[in-house]
Amino acid sequence: MLWLLGTFATVNLLFAPLGVLIPLITKFNLADDWRHRGLRFESALAIVVTVNRLGGLAGAIALSAWGGLKRRRVRGGVRHRPVREPAARARRRQGLARRDGGAARRRVGTLVPGHRPASTRGATAV
Repeated sequence: MLWLLGTFATVNLLFAPLGVLIPLITKFNLADDWRHRGLRFESALAIVVTVNRLGGLAGAIALSAWGGLKRRRVRGGVRHRPVREPAARARRRQGLARRDGGAARRRVGTLVPGHRPASTRGATAV
């Protein structure tokens, strides 16, 4: 949950200057264009902001319709403490590992390469 908070905090920090930069870019860099078309600053700014918001909405709709990647891809993670499972879940997993030749234990994935959860460290398939 902390990574989600960090992601949104970073996005907010990176895109916050757009609220200041868009009016400045419209006033100084696009001035010749909107004056040539017979517009005032306020109407030119309204057009730029509207197009910006419509692009965000179109992107959100396209991403929702697409559905995202079909495969979850985790490239790595940060481990700050050992992963521990409740004892009942660990016993069930070890029982599954014995019945299916260890396939259930091999399916257990981790975020950190080389790290195994505590419940599978000493378990062997019987």
